[in-house]
Amino acid sequence: MKTLIKKTTSLIFTVVFIFAVIYAQDWNTLFEQGRQAFDSGRFSEAAELFKRANALRPEVPEGHFNLGVSYYQLKQYGAAVVEFREAVRLKPDYQKAWVQLGNALDLNNDYLGALSAYETAKRLDPNDGMVYYEIGVAHAGQKKWAEAEAAYRKSITLKPDYPSSYYNLGLTLESLNRRDEAIPYFRTAVKLNPDLIYAHQRIGDFHVRNAQFAEAKAAYDECLKRNPGDSDCQLGMGNVYYEQKLYTQALPYYAEAARLDPKWALPRVYQGDTYRLLKNYPEAKSWYLQALKIDPKDEDANYWLGLLYVVEGDLVSARKHYNVLKTVNPEMAAKLLGFIEPEPNPQ
Repeated sequence: MKTLIKKTTSLIFTVVFIFAVIYAQDWNTLFEQGRQAFDSGRFSEAAELFKRANALRPEVPEGHFNLGVSYYQLKQYGAAVVEFREAVRLKPDYQKAWVQLGNALDLNNDYLGALSAYETAKRLDPNDGMVYYEIGVAHAGQKKWAEAEAAYRKSITLKPDYPSSYYNLGLTLESLNRRDEAIPYFRTAVKLNPDLIYAHQRIGDFHVRNAQFAEAKAAYDECLKRNPGDSDCQLGMGNVYYEQKLYTQALPYYAEAARLDPKWALPRVYQGDTYRLLKNYPEAKSWYLQALKIDPKDEDANYWLGLLYVVEGDLVSARKHYNVLKTVNPEMAAKLLGFIEPEPNPQ
């Protein structure tokens, strides 16, 4: 299966309004225009407007916070860090800014700095479940799964209605090879948010592995009903039919997964496998070759394409794939070589 991104960063950014103090009209106008641009998704424009507002009133921490959030949305994490640091310098108890500082530091490859910012946010509000969620994301990004698990569990305790905590905890348990434990958390995630399609996909994958094909199909159906363009669930549905040896029914799903993701070799390999099992060898070769254009070292594509060349008597081409396999999977290479250079039968 295609590897999912383990770090879910579906963050909600709050643009802060200032009502208590009346500032100069120019500042208010720029701030409001920046807010409107941000809400409309025009983040570059928002950043420029907040920057101009900050030039007029640099002592206002919320202006730096909003500029930092705008940079964050633009993936300019270094610039975001500068603004969030200024926001917390001006207002040391600005808990939301400490959280966002941690997020920006984490995505700017400063894991330890991020944890330090999150610790400050925890001290300011020990009951903020989202802080623990972000700590879990940071730990997961470093593959510190035990620490991530603890953080997500604390997040769920404090904020039991946040679906991404359950989803990320499920991913973490999978990474700890505790797949059976992960499924209830994926189920809770989709109960809280039925549109969380990746959780449907993980449920489907689990049922395929356990040969529970009706349950797998139901999960992938939920995913594809919400997003027919999800290549992972298209592939998963193909696997439902493939594993039941319903090869003809698997073909359109693998083809669609390949169409949706032109840079993904796996559905092309699976399509090649399916045509091979249907004894349509020209089509099988075509799909394996497509896979190898994307990933020249794919083990299965090299092995089966090499074997098809052996069947055709093209040992020169078969040996080319053997030579690739030698560097990535010597065991498969030796197996292919056995067909290229079979042992002579005893007389």
